[in-house]
Amino acid sequence: MQNIHASRRQLLLRTMKLFDISIMVLCLFFSMYFFSYDINIPSLSLIGQTEIKAIEVAFFVCAVYLWQIIFSIFDLYGSRRLSKISNEILDVLKATVIGAASILMAAKLLEINNIFLNRILFFWFCCFTVTMSSRVVLRY
Repeated sequence: MQNIHASRRQLLLRTMKLFDISIMVLCLFFSMYFFSYDINIPSLSLIGQTEIKAIEVAFFVCAVYLWQIIFSIFDLYGSRRLSKISNEILDVLKATVIGAASILMAAKLLEINNIFLNRILFFWFCCFTVTMSSRVVLRY
């Protein structure tokens, strides 16, 4: 019986990690799209013509990995059923702020030109809001 509970817990943790990665990726793409100069919905042929550098792909993969590390450091995947919701909100706030600041600093160090402060602030706001909302829904 205990083995079933442990496997359910592992499934929940993996689902939460995948959901957090999905939130991060979607918010990053949404912030890039929202602050782009061309607001038209791109066609599939335009997406295929977009030039993507290898450094940008490596940056994106590293940003996703860094996001998971930061969330793990703040123990966002540990059991929180006995803690106050305010503690969880504070930890999510700290993790998303540090994650967004880390992405901005890494982008500036690697000279990635399409990451600006206004995009990162919007990205942080989206990530924090969606992540916190999902955790409040899961809690209740």
